[in-house]
Amino acid sequence: MIDDDTVGDPTPPTPARNPRPPREDWRQWLPAGVPEPSTITRAELLTEVRRHGIAVSERELRYWESLHALPRPVRKFRNGAMQATYPWWHDEVVAELLQLRGRSRSWDEIGARLRQSFKAFATRTTPAPWKPNVPAIITPDAYVAIQRLIADMNRGRDEKILFADLRLYTGPDQYIPVDILPPQEDEDE
Repeated sequence: MIDDDTVGDPTPPTPARNPRPPREDWRQWLPAGVPEPSTITRAELLTEVRRHGIAVSERELRYWESLHALPRPVRKFRNGAMQATYPWWHDEVVAELLQLRGRSRSWDEIGARLRQSFKAFATRTTPAPWKPNVPAIITPDAYVAIQRLIADMNRGRDEKILFADLRLYTGPDQYIPVDILPPQEDEDE
């Protein structure tokens, strides 16, 4: 005689689990229609974060990526090897993560907020058609005016200004970073 309770699959059903979202790289975080930005390696990203006065290790960065608070890097062939790469402005996203974490927010909340910030930042930093790595908000005339200011400041100085690191604030804790290089020597006259 066959017991009806034992007919079929002998393994008990597994309890429902909260599925984690798929691990996305930063390309999935870009808004539709925004071109892929130029990239920096993980080592370059960590160096840029240090320029903000923030000490972050590679291990911490990978941990935040595993929590889905930050997008994963895109692997690209750079400098003769496959390397993890990020958008050139990703240091700003990492800095915001640390600000949010300092306010005791949950990782889910931080991830959701950073996704919004990432998209806004990618849109604001869409390159100007006349100069790569300069946001479209900067006009050619403004760029040249700042270059002339740097050139004027460099006249007669032994220690030259290498570039201007500007932040154009658009709201509390929101800004557009702009790096402006001085004019070439032949443009200086």
